[in-house]
Amino acid sequence: MNIEAIVLAAGKSSRMTGFKQLLPFGNSTIIETIIENALSVTEKVVVVVGYYSNRIINLKNWNDRILFVKNPNPEFGMFSSAKVGVKETTSPRFFIVLGDQPQVSMKVYKQLLEVTNADVVSPRYNKTSAHPVLLSEAVRIRILQADEKDSSVTLRTILSEFEHKYIEVNDEWILWNINTDEQYREMLKRMDIES
Repeated sequence: MNIEAIVLAAGKSSRMTGFKQLLPFGNSTIIETIIENALSVTEKVVVVVGYYSNRIINLKNWNDRILFVKNPNPEFGMFSSAKVGVKETTSPRFFIVLGDQPQVSMKVYKQLLEVTNADVVSPRYNKTSAHPVLLSEAVRIRILQADEKDSSVTLRTILSEFEHKYIEVNDEWILWNINTDEQYREMLKRMDIES
C-alpha cells in the first residue's frame, strides 16, 4: 500500500526536565517506538526534527525508509513542522503522527486505513478525536498553500476545512500525550512499562 507517514518531532520539550523523544519506552526510546510503529504500516516515514535534531538523527543507524528533515523554524509551532514534512511526501495519502505518542497501537493505524473515501480520517475514543490522522492529496495541497508564519493558521484550522470521517476505536491511549514528567511517569505506570 502506497502510504507514508510524517512524524512531528521538532519540539523543545520545554515542559519536561529532559528531551522527551529520547526518554526510555520499554526496550527502546519514545521516538524509536513511534517511528517503528509508523514504519510497520507505511512505505516511508518522514521525521521532522528541529530542536536537538542531531540527537535524534545520530541516535542509531536508521532504516533507509526513514527520512529526516529539519524544520528551520520550529519556534513557529506544529503546523510549520507539518508543512516541512508534507513537502517530502509523495504518496496519495499520508499519516501525520505526533512525536510523543509511542503508545498508539498498530490496530489504530489499520482501522484508519480501512477508510478510503475521505480527506481526513481521525480516530475517536469516547467522542474525542485524536491522532494519528490520515490525510488526502487535497489536504496536502492546502497545507502547502498555507502560510506557516501566520499564527492563525494551525493544523486544526486547515483540517476543519475538509470533511472528516471519525473511526471509533476502543483505545483510550490515542488521547494521551507526553507533555510533562508526570504524564510520562503515569503512562509508564499504567502501561506497566519499566523506566
